[in-house]
Amino acid sequence: LLYTIKFESMVPDELTPLEPHPTTGTPLEPHSTAGTPLEPHSTAGTPLEPHSTAGTPLEPPGDFPLNPQELDISAAIERAGCGCGTVLYGTASTLLVCLEGAEVVISTVVGPMLRCEWDLSSFQLSLLQSTALISMVVSGLLSSHLADGYGRKPITLASAIGTVVAGVLCAWTQSYWQFVTLRTIVGLFVGAGAVPGSVWMGEVMPTKFRAIGFGVTSLAWGIGAAVGAAISYFILPVFGWRGQILAVPLIFSVSIVLILILDESPRYDYHQGLYSKAEKSIERLYRMNGRGKVTIRLERSAPASTSTCSRLTIDRLVHELRSSDNFLNFFLFLGLGFTSLFVYYFVSYVTPRVFNEGLCNTITPESRNKSCVFEQDVLFQVGLVNLSDPLAVILVLILIETPLGRRKTFQSCCILVLLLSLPLYWCVPKQAMIPLVLLIKMASAGLGLSYIVLSMEYMPTLIRAFVAVVTTSVGRAGGAVAVFSLEYVLAAGRGAVFGLIQGVAMVAGGLLVALRRETRGRLLL
Repeated sequence: LLYTIKFESMVPDELTPLEPHPTTGTPLEPHSTAGTPLEPHSTAGTPLEPHSTAGTPLEPPGDFPLNPQELDISAAIERAGCGCGTVLYGTASTLLVCLEGAEVVISTVVGPMLRCEWDLSSFQLSLLQSTALISMVVSGLLSSHLADGYGRKPITLASAIGTVVAGVLCAWTQSYWQFVTLRTIVGLFVGAGAVPGSVWMGEVMPTKFRAIGFGVTSLAWGIGAAVGAAISYFILPVFGWRGQILAVPLIFSVSIVLILILDESPRYDYHQGLYSKAEKSIERLYRMNGRGKVTIRLERSAPASTSTCSRLTIDRLVHELRSSDNFLNFFLFLGLGFTSLFVYYFVSYVTPRVFNEGLCNTITPESRNKSCVFEQDVLFQVGLVNLSDPLAVILVLILIETPLGRRKTFQSCCILVLLLSLPLYWCVPKQAMIPLVLLIKMASAGLGLSYIVLSMEYMPTLIRAFVAVVTTSVGRAGGAVAVFSLEYVLAAGRGAVFGLIQGVAMVAGGLLVALRRETRGRLLL
């Protein structure tokens, strides 16, 4: 009431008299196109908030002097837009993910050939094919901590160089244990580069383009698998398995050049207190994006504490998981990651073996010894099936945004795996086998991607990055178990192969049914 009286006494004569509020009838706001005394209409700014492009308040935090041209780090990156520089960051990150997909496909073809050349047992072949995935689990768990401690660019660069060097050396190995050791090193470097590379890309990309960037990164694994299949088709018949292994790191070595010419993430430098370096990185990003030569002045703030911002403490994790829904969902997601990626990796590794070693008959040790070399038509079929990975990613990214939603997309992929595997228990003509396996591969890839999307939306924001790293590593562990068990399941016959795929897919569907939705999840979905 006192404020209303004060307003009435301050309204000039030329303004329109007060009008009752349309809903309450209370004369709270004077009707004027120029503005009220407390909020004068002016392009220059109000007395309380001076006009500034940065929106700097009158009293800046800390002891730093007032500078109306200082920008927040997020605002500076948003204004850089999307251009050539942003695309280069995205390409460097995408190539590392492509490399992982290519390495997996290459190992599915090289393994059987090495079994015959070096006279390997089933255990030796299983260990040879699974060592890379096992080492990816270890390095994947450490990669986020290393990237926070030493920077995104150094860890990504070390990953790319280590992968290329170890991959080249694999082509010149002369014994089984040399090959296993080098494949373990390759897995360590490949697993260490994917997460820091994706974070590096996301930190220099404006918000409105970030979804597109991570969508392309999701496609990268499937594209890498298709490239690996193409390398097998064209190089394996001419240069053998050594030429095939050598071609993969050489093709993807271009990522080293891209990483070297790009700057460290300006967000990382900024939060480490390296303001001048962050400003120079953003100025260069502006020039690369075609924004011209600008001078950037970032707001100064206290450097981020590693103990509070870069590392997730046990107390913080327990606090976020204290809710029964979050606690249960966390362990359910571990099971979902293990089972869904178990199905995907098992299908990926079993496809070339079934095509090459038998379609209607039980795969015996005798038939495996006669199938050391992949024929050209088999390599073409394997490449065709691996082309389904990027197509599956595109379809899943579309379906999860439709009324079908995340959960039903995951359930649909489970049902497709179950139904499409049924005909493969019997003798199926080769013409029908290829499309069936292709669709199973697409459905299994859809399981993996929809699971990742679900885990990002169900868990609390503060521990979402931690959950992403842990569930990805658990998924790779599922892949390692699938690859290690492949030889023994193949020896049991085709019924055991597709029965195992169906059984694990049913477990994944059951875990999804048990998944609880928290309040935020219900609002989002």
